[in-house]
Amino acid sequence: MPIDFNGISSSSSASNRTKATETGKASAAAPVVKEGDHGTSAGSEDKVSLSGEAKALHQLEEQIKALPVTDQDKVNNFRTAIADGTYQPNPENIATKMLDADTLF
Repeated sequence: MPIDFNGISSSSSASNRTKATETGKASAAAPVVKEGDHGTSAGSEDKVSLSGEAKALHQLEEQIKALPVTDQDKVNNFRTAIADGTYQPNPENIATKMLDADTLF
């Protein structure tokens, strides 16, 4: 869904930027920002501060990213049990879980 800011749609501003770039002129809809100019007035500075909850959430995200995708110990135990012939799956349990998973969709 396109968002219209001050009567400028995303498609018209993109085409205005393209036209301004091609002609070397800037229109009111697509201001040209020169290198080093970030559109801030002299003396004003934008600041962002994160709440304690946001910082904690970021730390948790990093911890989750560091976790392995699979439990390698569990995989190794299954491999050993299959290789030894000691792994004996329960067909009724498997069928029940398959039917339960089917009801999710």
